Amino acid sequence: METFEFVGNGGYIVTLTDDELIIECKGVKSFWIFYHVKPRVKHIPIADIIRIDTKGPGMRPGYARFMTPEIMEYQSSSYVAVHDPNSIMLEEEDTASFDRLFKLLKKKNKQITRENQKM
Repeated sequence: METFEFVGNGGYIVTLTDDELIIECKGVKSFWIFYHVKPRVKHIPIADIIRIDTKGPGMRPGYARFMTPEIMEYQSSSYVAVHDPNSIMLEEEDTASFDRLFKLLKKKNKQITRENQKM
């Protein structure tokens, strides 16, 4: 089991076990509705992850969406990622930790691909 902490949009704690990815969103209250997020915890079986949509941080935070069959039809965007329980928001200082998380996920499920979104 390995734990990663990400600072984007209030903070996330991501735990990788032998068979699942656990995303704990700390939540954030904000004046801007866009960034208001309730605390939540999501358990995603690693075998269910098909692809990871990513967008690097820039003017707005970046994100990583862990795509599973039930959310494949929804297009990735920063707004969707903020409110999607299968997502984490990324700041510049989070990119190295996310790269390590991706490599560990890829070892556990070789079918996972990473798709960078252009905004």
